[in-house]
Amino acid sequence: LGSGYTTDKRPLYANADGASLIYRGAARLELGQDNGDGAFSVRPVPQTYTIGPTGATALALVRGGKGSVLRLSDRMNSGNPIGSANGNKVFVNGGIETREDGLVLAPVFGSRAYKMNFLKYDETNGFTEFGDADYATALDAGADKVVKISGTATTLSSDATIAGLRLDYAENKPLTIAEGATLTVGDGVHPAAIILNTVYATSTLSWTAINGAGAIDFGASEGLLVKPERQHGDYDAPPVVSAAIHGRNGLTVVGDNLSQNPMLYLSGANDYAGGTFIDMIEVRASGASPFGAGPVTVRGRRINGGAAAFGSARTYTNDFVITGYGRNYDCFRSYYASGALHFRTSGTVLAGNVRVDEYARISATDAASNAVNTISGVISGGDLQFIYGAAAGKKIVLEGHNTLTVDGQPHSVTGDVHVASIRDGDQPEAILDLSPLYPDGVSAYRRGRLERDGFTLSDVLTGLGSGSSVTWRMLTRAKARIEGESVVLEQGGRTLTLSRNVPEGASSWQLEQAPHGAEW
Repeated sequence: LGSGYTTDKRPLYANADGASLIYRGAARLELGQDNGDGAFSVRPVPQTYTIGPTGATALALVRGGKGSVLRLSDRMNSGNPIGSANGNKVFVNGGIETREDGLVLAPVFGSRAYKMNFLKYDETNGFTEFGDADYATALDAGADKVVKISGTATTLSSDATIAGLRLDYAENKPLTIAEGATLTVGDGVHPAAIILNTVYATSTLSWTAINGAGAIDFGASEGLLVKPERQHGDYDAPPVVSAAIHGRNGLTVVGDNLSQNPMLYLSGANDYAGGTFIDMIEVRASGASPFGAGPVTVRGRRINGGAAAFGSARTYTNDFVITGYGRNYDCFRSYYASGALHFRTSGTVLAGNVRVDEYARISATDAASNAVNTISGVISGGDLQFIYGAAAGKKIVLEGHNTLTVDGQPHSVTGDVHVASIRDGDQPEAILDLSPLYPDGVSAYRRGRLERDGFTLSDVLTGLGSGSSVTWRMLTRAKARIEGESVVLEQGGRTLTLSRNVPEGASSWQLEQAPHGAEW
């Protein structure tokens, strides 16, 4: 199972043929439905599903890498929890790793009645939901406890360690982590989850779920923030997590949706390492460092995937790896054109590199007229679309120029480059007239010469005004360091040294590290 939808918009659903199952991204196993003839119908319950071949001794339910979560979802039989007498049952031949109390250690969760829940597993009932008796209710209950807080304002004033947290947050009733206090979640080995369920909302305004000057620390565990789908026709009140998030093994943020995308705001001073994974949810960046350190991977397909959204005039230095068209529907099932990267205001700068896996969309549909946002790093990979919406004058500026610029002005996309001369021989060379790309009055010529011991690239510019600034930017995935008058690039165990030869009497030059560490 993978993230998103199949091309005909049908959800992925259970197949009771005894095959092994690998889940990647925000995968969902739909229980109790049939999709014959293109329409959904409820199967008679209870149904029993078995994953893995008969007699399997190894785990037949396999996580397909970091950032992957599996939801066992039952929308049609929501009054009967999974594993109960009248509920659907799911078994795994070969078993699944659990604690002594039955808590499933893999990131597998139950999804029912628009709420997410932790799961247990045993050979008699298969997967079963955590009940009230399985949860602790106090954050100081102990490192082996999974805690549930339901619709009450709670303050953590001193350090505490727990195994997991289900937070059913309500308006004006957040979990507050006081200054100097840290809530440590997880055992440092297995993924550690915080589930964020909405208590029925009557507005679309965001609600603070976790705040305070303290911190959440996932330690060596991969951190998970899990948000269920929106209820059709109801509001969602997306949660705001403004407490700082620490950790050493990354953060995965996933939703659980069929027709409406959940959202979540990250606004804390987050410094976790290991990267961020986003799938089936729109994560709105509203702080200076919402994504911690490391790359941000946004997964999805053409319908309701993940999205990283930007709503403030800030610069973000993370690299992004993106797939899909982002969030496509609002809470009332109205179509909502979006992208895997989504600019919601003006003045946002993405200074890192952007790589497209397969296909993706970048959007500014929510931004106001004449909004200008910038991507200054390298864009590479597969098919990429840009969409802007109805408001006029919006721009997404791409600054990834691997060439000379004058006074920071981008090249003219309507300019025609001419070949001024070509010469053969022992040292063949070509000269290009680049003048139409530059501001009026500037003449620019580039000469490339193949020599016996190398290749020489020369740029000649005339007509520059007093005080003009000329910049030669090189965008590269190599690690760059400055050594005196040279730059050394390192990649794959090899080095390339770039040196400049400044003629006597020439204008002064400066060599400096660019804002993002992978370019100069």
